Amino acid sequence: MKYGFLNLCFDKDLRTVNKTHRDVFKWASENGFDGVEIYLPTLSELSWLKIQGVKKALTDYSLKVSQVSHANPFLSRDETSQRYAKRYYTLAAEIASVLEAPFLRATSGMKLTDVGEALKHAAEGLGDILDIADDYDLTITLENHPGIEEKSSTLASLFQTLKSPRVKFNFDTVNSMGVHEDPVEVLRRFSNLLVHVHACDAYARNVHEKTVIGMGDVPWKGVMEQLKALRYKGFLSIEYFGDNPQHALIESMNNLKHLEV
Repeated sequence: MKYGFLNLCFDKDLRTVNKTHRDVFKWASENGFDGVEIYLPTLSELSWLKIQGVKKALTDYSLKVSQVSHANPFLSRDETSQRYAKRYYTLAAEIASVLEAPFLRATSGMKLTDVGEALKHAAEGLGDILDIADDYDLTITLENHPGIEEKSSTLASLFQTLKSPRVKFNFDTVNSMGVHEDPVEVLRRFSNLLVHVHACDAYARNVHEKTVIGMGDVPWKGVMEQLKALRYKGFLSIEYFGDNPQHALIESMNNLKHLEV
């Protein structure tokens, strides 16, 4: 398995200009990480010059981009929102292509009580994104993420509705607990679609407060056993949003490597 982290872990430092992305990539390389997941809102601008600078810094420190993520929902019920989403995802796909990222993560951004209506609008929104993915030879990942896709039953229906080889699964180890599902069972259910993992931990009573991996309630022993059984060779992209991310990320990676043995 390969080890990386979501650059959003350093969001506070990046926003206050305590660190640049080059600083983060240098630190990642020096501490044994294989790559970084790029969350687009952490970039101060999405200009060609900015993206080329990010690409050069990644190359200088021999890091891969495991995935590009973003904040714009694909589930839209009006034409204006749909047009905006299509433009945004086109730009995101262009950036992913420049950064040589194999995956672009999509999230619905909302819940609908009517599952049938939710699937209809989601499929319409994702249809445009899949056309864009074809143009850029990208894979779109869907996650068990807050929104219509948070429960595995609805996520399974969405995969079935789309029936596209361009759509795969990004497994988040904490989000399942937020809807009272067993992370190991969710991983097993979508194992044939798995391409990327958000590696994170939290206490079940507060899934929004991430902790060092191994200190929370995620059954990491079972998760790693399942990943090894699947012969998963992709990225474990660590998520941690508390203080002192450097310490937390290194400790989390070391705990994961211990479980991998």
